[in-house]
Amino acid sequence: MGPSQPCFCGKNVSTKRCGETDYTKGWSCHEPCGDLLACGEHECQKECHSGLCGSCETSVASRCYCGKEFKDMPCDTLGDKFESYNYGQIQREEDDVPGHEGEELGTWFIGSFKCARPCGRPFDCAKHSCQKACHPQDEPQAHCPFSPDVITHCPCGKTPISDITAPRGSCSDPIPNCDKTCNKLLDCGHVCRDDCHGGPCSPCDQEVELDCRCGRTRESVICHEKDSYHPLCDKVCRVQLNCGRHEHGARCCPAEKRAIERVALKRRNRNSGSLNEEFEAEHICVRACARELKCGKHRCQQMCHRGPCPSCLEAIFEEISCNCGRTVLQPPQPCGTRAPECRFDCTRSRPCGHPQVS
Repeated sequence: MGPSQPCFCGKNVSTKRCGETDYTKGWSCHEPCGDLLACGEHECQKECHSGLCGSCETSVASRCYCGKEFKDMPCDTLGDKFESYNYGQIQREEDDVPGHEGEELGTWFIGSFKCARPCGRPFDCAKHSCQKACHPQDEPQAHCPFSPDVITHCPCGKTPISDITAPRGSCSDPIPNCDKTCNKLLDCGHVCRDDCHGGPCSPCDQEVELDCRCGRTRESVICHEKDSYHPLCDKVCRVQLNCGRHEHGARCCPAEKRAIERVALKRRNRNSGSLNEEFEAEHICVRACARELKCGKHRCQQMCHRGPCPSCLEAIFEEISCNCGRTVLQPPQPCGTRAPECRFDCTRSRPCGHPQVS
């Protein structure tokens, strides 16, 4: 008998003849694996198996951080767990869900994923609400970010509100603008040139210089349009494509400069014996060759190329005979095969009635 061999999960042991024991692949007892998964909470329910157990796919009833959404989710898709406060956002009909019976008003619950809704919890002013993405809730309401004690300057931040107008009495009072330029830094790196204003800044309207695709010319464009606008010059690319038969012919070619350098390098290394020439992607011909093959019946189906075309790949599946029919080539034959030369004397009579002369 061979040595005892445990199964993949290690719960069972098998002892067979040495020749019957699979030392390479091992064996499965077909019971549930039972190993603790990476989540640290659930066991692997797969049948006894080799290799790693993988991620935990156990369905878990879960609530989002803000408390508004409750659903079953695979364990491995859940985020970090945080305590969150129920200020009344959890509907009463959800209280009977197993494991979530304690989620009553004024209690804490565990949030484990971020939903797609905004928070929406009212601030302490009861006039504004939180517009942040779903997040854990604290017990006290957050202080209103529009309160007079929070906003003490104009929107651009250069002038105290007390220098512009009378002090604001509540968070709902308008925030006055000063007479200075905004000058906030925009995403593009320029500064906002509008007057002091509330809300987001306008798209950048400064002019910037952009190179055309081939780099020969420059053009002025509005900054916020530069990502969607690509200037083109009128220079037509006359670089010969890799096929040697066609020119590129495109307007404002971005690879023309590299092609000119490639051709110049090829001329300098003409006597070095190096034949490797890597063409730019823009200068690879994508037309079909379409030249007539030697068979005279078909055309080349390859991409446009240098040098002679290959032999026709079609075949003839009929007999090819000489004029008298006594010499025959049996199929299949390559396309373009000519009638064979006959070694027999011709037996047909001449129009004059005299026999053929060999």
